[in-house]
Amino acid sequence: MTPDPEIVTGASRRMLDLPHAQRLKAWAAERMPDLSLGDPAAPYMRRWIIHQGLAGATYLHHFLAPDGNRDPHDHTADNATLVLDGGYLERLGASPGGPTIRRGPGDHVIRRAEDPHAIVEIAPGGCWTLWRRGPKAREWGFHTPAGWVRWSEYVDPLDPDRIAYERLRAVGPSAAGAWAAVNGEESP
Repeated sequence: MTPDPEIVTGASRRMLDLPHAQRLKAWAAERMPDLSLGDPAAPYMRRWIIHQGLAGATYLHHFLAPDGNRDPHDHTADNATLVLDGGYLERLGASPGGPTIRRGPGDHVIRRAEDPHAIVEIAPGGCWTLWRRGPKAREWGFHTPAGWVRWSEYVDPLDPDRIAYERLRAVGPSAAGAWAAVNGEESP
């Protein structure tokens, strides 16, 4: 089946005839997500675990908003995304002016763990994806103007919807020096 260009751009909310896509959404509607990211009242992403093991994991994601003001991120393992419904605009690379590509139903994306990207726009009504990752190979993090920052240092542990790294941007270009300044420590 050749997708209608209107569907591929995410302008339409119709579902492509992808195997099991409607069943996956119905399955998700019957249970709470295993993970919600962002404000509990208005999460930007919800995740349902389909399979998790040593060889990798498969998740159903429902994106409700873009990554916002977060810097581009990478992943713990090589991964693949199949867009089931809706769509998104993805910025590739670590540069704010990096190339963008619109993803829509039926698009299949294969990404290396270390490839940074950011979701900069979500289709009205959100975007449903099936996301598969391989075995964990590394820590993941964010590609900031000061360099790579581990996710646990970037996200505020007391308020995961808030970016702790925002405090660093006001302090200076050196991530190590900035962390020291923010935490009242001596610079390394």
